[in-house]
Amino acid sequence: MAFYVHRAFGGVVPSLARDAHAAAIGRVVADALAAAGLAADEVDAVGVTAGPGLEVCLRVGARAAVAAAVDADVPLVTVNHLEAHFPFLTLLVSGGHCQLLLARGVGDYAVLGGTLDDAAGEAFDKTARLLGLDVAAGGGPALEALAAQGDADAVPFPVPMARRRDLTTLVVAGGVAANASVRSALAGVVAATPGWSMVVPPPALCTDNGVMVAWAAAERLLGGVANEREGWAVRARWPLGGRGG
Repeated sequence: MAFYVHRAFGGVVPSLARDAHAAAIGRVVADALAAAGLAADEVDAVGVTAGPGLEVCLRVGARAAVAAAVDADVPLVTVNHLEAHFPFLTLLVSGGHCQLLLARGVGDYAVLGGTLDDAAGEAFDKTARLLGLDVAAGGGPALEALAAQGDADAVPFPVPMARRRDLTTLVVAGGVAANASVRSALAGVVAATPGWSMVVPPPALCTDNGVMVAWAAAERLLGGVANEREGWAVRARWPLGGRGG
């Protein structure tokens, strides 16, 4: 239903997204606790997405997380949502990011490359709007449906990293990794390269979700990383790279 809040505007409206987050967060937390069979004061820690993303939306989650951690008197762990998508060599293709990243460990990343212009998700959204497609569920799904009727061989594209043979497992993550055409094209590249393999989550687990953030927070907590419950701020921009990214 969240997509339809923005349908008439052809894209995400920050203030509407903030209000939708605020209206839903109490129910989402309550449902998660109920599904886990836990009371609010029985959790061991609270993990929260601190960025990157829309600040007005991030603040909604941040306030709720701080309150929950204070009430239960447990550690708070802030998570970069990009980190939460992956654990290895990753092609990260999400709404606002398109990067090839080497994950050496929790909080230790090297950016091997990235787009010079729009990320894949942004390009999908802009192209879908230019074509006058229905973007109620996002530009990516609209373009994917249209592309299914097109000619996949109409435009030849070069094979990326064709001369590199030292990185042999590719993990594809991020929201755009749910796109069937992207998955199929990357699978074809990997299949044609001896010794390579590809790992990609099911489409339903590619988009941002609470489970991935909770897992990243748990890994950070096990590594001895936690935050003060007060005095930190969400980040609209939070690049990965180097330790602590």
